[in-house]
Amino acid sequence: MWGLLINRWFALGFAALAMGYMLSCAGLRPSPKEPAKEGEKKPVLIEDLDPVELGDLNFTIPPKTVAEEDTVSIGAEESGTATPKLPSSKPRIRKVPGFRIQIAAVTSQEDAAEIQKQAMLQFEDVNVYLVFEPPYYKIRVGDFERRHDAEEFQRKAIEAGYRDAWIVRTVIQKKSP
Repeated sequence: MWGLLINRWFALGFAALAMGYMLSCAGLRPSPKEPAKEGEKKPVLIEDLDPVELGDLNFTIPPKTVAEEDTVSIGAEESGTATPKLPSSKPRIRKVPGFRIQIAAVTSQEDAAEIQKQAMLQFEDVNVYLVFEPPYYKIRVGDFERRHDAEEFQRKAIEAGYRDAWIVRTVIQKKSP
């Protein structure tokens, strides 16, 4: 008897679910488009547009000219001519694996900017980075290739008041000649 009652309840529940599903699907009709407002332009569909007929856009990149500050005079008194400078020997920055010291992680951008500013004043000889990794703004200091150098700087950071300073393995920027 209980088995028959349970089967009937199960059948009624299944029928109710099926009916609810069918009724919910019936309400998924496309809504009518809103009429255009006065003065509003309707987009125009150009059905016979062939992009090949548009052709290529003609644009050229002008050649770099030698500016006066990029020239040096060789024997200016004698020849009176200027020659282009040789390429400058600016150090190139490349990215290599290394370490930084994370001194703080906060959720407020304003707090992070303030901590970064204080760190830049305290550690003038190293770079200070602000990294956003949701939900935290992380302030990291330095570009160390060797862990030993990072450990030394970590001690300096702890002495400067950043008690939670810890070493982070990351990609750093290294200047190469």
